[in-house]
Amino acid sequence: MPNVITKFLDKITGVEEESSSSYADEEYVTVDLNEQQMKQLETVKTGAQITVKVHKLKADSEYQTVLDFVRNNNIVILDISLLKASDFTGLKMLSGKLKQKCAEMGWGLGALSNDLLMVTPTSVKFEKKKQEEALVEKM
Repeated sequence: MPNVITKFLDKITGVEEESSSSYADEEYVTVDLNEQQMKQLETVKTGAQITVKVHKLKADSEYQTVLDFVRNNNIVILDISLLKASDFTGLKMLSGKLKQKCAEMGWGLGALSNDLLMVTPTSVKFEKKKQEEALVEKM
């Protein structure tokens, strides 16, 4: 299994390992990265972008599409006005599934208005604070 990890790191960093080393089967594995691998990881890390996607929900079957957007490190703003007007039960089912998935994955979920929801990946913190509390803190 440790070989799989090092091969995976080599693959994502674009480094070909010239010498193959064998690891003893241990419960814990220490992975040492060479300088080239570290530079590649830093480049990938700094090159990552977060995109905000606005998606108008038309049916509760679009659940998987929303999950794919968030898995790809996008902030998703969902316009639920059409679904709310046409299929309120479907909207409740979708929001329940979405709420459960966000709790499992550590994603943020919140309402921006009566018709807009926002889902954020784990790399983006979504602070839920009421407007009144913010005004009280300023005084």
